Amino acid sequence: MVPEITNAIKIFYQGFLNQIYSNILCIRNSIKNNLYLKILLILTFSGLILRLYHLDDVSIWLDEGLTLAYSSHSIYDIWVISTTTSPNPPLFYWLEHFMFILGHNEVILRLISVIIGTFTIPFFYYAGKQFYNEDIGIISAALLTFSSFHIFYSQEARAYVLLLFFLTIAFIWYLKALETNNLKIWLFFGVFSALAFWTHFFAIIPVGTLFLYAFIRCLIKSRYKISKIKPILLSGIFFLILSSPLFLIILHAIKAKAGSIENWGIQGFNLNLVTFIDILGPWRIQALLLGTFLIIGVISLFSINREKFLFLVFLILVPLSVLYYISFRMTIVSRYAIFLVLFIILGISFFFYLFHSRVKKPLFPVIIIIIIALICLPSLDAYYLLDSKNGEDWRGAAMNIRNMAGQGDSILIVPGFYSVPFNYYYNNTSEKTYELTVKNQSELNTVLSANKEKTVFLIVTNLDLFNSSSWLSMSWIKEHFTLKFKKDSISIYSTR
Repeated sequence: MVPEITNAIKIFYQGFLNQIYSNILCIRNSIKNNLYLKILLILTFSGLILRLYHLDDVSIWLDEGLTLAYSSHSIYDIWVISTTTSPNPPLFYWLEHFMFILGHNEVILRLISVIIGTFTIPFFYYAGKQFYNEDIGIISAALLTFSSFHIFYSQEARAYVLLLFFLTIAFIWYLKALETNNLKIWLFFGVFSALAFWTHFFAIIPVGTLFLYAFIRCLIKSRYKISKIKPILLSGIFFLILSSPLFLIILHAIKAKAGSIENWGIQGFNLNLVTFIDILGPWRIQALLLGTFLIIGVISLFSINREKFLFLVFLILVPLSVLYYISFRMTIVSRYAIFLVLFIILGISFFFYLFHSRVKKPLFPVIIIIIIALICLPSLDAYYLLDSKNGEDWRGAAMNIRNMAGQGDSILIVPGFYSVPFNYYYNNTSEKTYELTVKNQSELNTVLSANKEKTVFLIVTNLDLFNSSSWLSMSWIKEHFTLKFKKDSISIYSTR
């Protein structure tokens, strides 16, 4: 009996190895015989290099510090934090939690975003190919590869690139589902839409837009036969079931954020404009150039395929309208609309596609990719010259405090939550200093009175943006402190 089991295991093992070898040969032959797959492989590798380069040169900023703090907890505690302290979906924090097995430095903290951002490139190719053809696919992949906007968030320990990643996969299944109206394919769309929602709540905007378009299209094409929308309806129900554990978090988030407009948010048409500039730029000339390409590309699609033209316009305008509306009811910034990158890049791709008949097939994608790289080069150069994210160089601030502060000195940080990224680089215990928290002017005066023999350092960050810190005026600070260091949004003051 034992030899028979052993032989069976050997046969299974050999068959398993043969299957793997066969799959590797199949992939190798596909790449060898397909120019576009060769180019895609080069683009993906280039995208990885661009997303790894400069990765640890800048310090973490507030949001990344919060990611580190939340993700360092247990899986269960991350869920508790998501439902109470920080009303955000927990999926990205869970992924970061497992990444911390490798360490807690800036590279490890941001590495998951690098990996996800890189793997989004080939999925952009398949999304463009599914939307129209392989030329649109390879142009879309190239535009994402060299996008400074996408590279920025691929080098940040936040959930935005993961949102775009899941949405892109969902979009590929969605396009297949539109063609076949197959229930199984619609359910796959529901699964990846739910994963996007478990990543970021703003996924509901593009997912809702896609469901809305599918309902309208199906009803019109079937001449309003309700039975035809059954697969779409079941997909939507499946999406809601998979997302239902998050409903408690949503209610908490709405309660916390709805009707609360903070100074750092953007409203109305200005939000739409800034979103386009950030996605297309941020170098203004590049944004203007690619914006022009977008308009021409979408208009050219009208003459090529009117149904796809209406589809793409719908996918861009409906989310923009929703963002416009809710920007007056809660705080929103352009990065929340990262899902628009997929639809905007598809539109730009059709501009470059206008020249496909004028250039021979093997040369066309190569020439277009070189042109795209040259257009994006100024923004990439400007991005890699940055030495901080959002003007927050906490590594530099910690180094300056370390050089200036002596044993027994006190450190105050305003607003207080900025102590999270600061303490990543600075340890009060080892430096033998005290970090104190003050909530109002009276507490600050008490600290100054109690430390007349020692130096008190005041670190002020984005003071004019936070209502919670409005009790502290710059005129009072200048009266009691001396400016010792200032860089971008961070200022360090001292009583001596």
